[in-house]
Amino acid sequence: MLEDSSAELNVAQVVNQLGEFKYLTEMPSYGTSSSHFWFYLNAADLPKTKEVWIEFDNPGIDYVNFYHLKRVGQGLVAEQSAITGDTQLFSSRPVNYRSYLFPADLAAVDGVLIEVHGESPILVPFSMGTPQEAFEDLSLKENLILFLYGIIFAMTMYNLIVFLGTGYPQYGWYVVYMASMAISLLFSSGYGYAYVWHDNIWMQNNIGYIAYSTFIWGGFQFTRSFLNMFNHLIDDVSCCDCAVFRYCWSS
Repeated sequence: MLEDSSAELNVAQVVNQLGEFKYLTEMPSYGTSSSHFWFYLNAADLPKTKEVWIEFDNPGIDYVNFYHLKRVGQGLVAEQSAITGDTQLFSSRPVNYRSYLFPADLAAVDGVLIEVHGESPILVPFSMGTPQEAFEDLSLKENLILFLYGIIFAMTMYNLIVFLGTGYPQYGWYVVYMASMAISLLFSSGYGYAYVWHDNIWMQNNIGYIAYSTFIWGGFQFTRSFLNMFNHLIDDVSCCDCAVFRYCWSS
């Protein structure tokens, strides 16, 4: 990994500094940063197969650029393979999938460079393997995410039916709470940009803020309504006023 704190290095300059890259032993996470982060996989790091799939499972990153490295003479030359990220059209991705999936033909490349930057927190969960290994891993993740969607959908529909049948406001607020949770999960998992607001860059860059805000607001309103906080607060204040009045009168 190479951190470009100036955010001014181009890919040719980065290729000339491959010897300065730091070796990573754990998932990199850098928080919010204005730096550009470059990740290099040389031929020795890649599996000994004809083709490899590299997955970058953080759909909320603003810019993710992918380069193939090819040996020309005594050096390496970078060829741009994909310019993508959630500030770009979803159709710009090399594979039509919710996260960033980059195929590499190892018979034609001598390494891979990935550039990551943006205003979002820089969490970089990389994984790679043969197409079959990647498919098995992705299938496991899909089943887990769909299981969570099933639970949220069931709870949302149940409370919606109860709200329509009884009119109790706490059930309505719980529907708002669960629906906003579902939207936030659509955003964070990448399914929203892939299938719901496909290629709508404005929606992709703003729906997360809307969903998280509504999630907090709906949760607060549900708690207030369910616990009947307003009436309890009035009763507590009234009792306090009475106690103060009795104390003043007796003195």
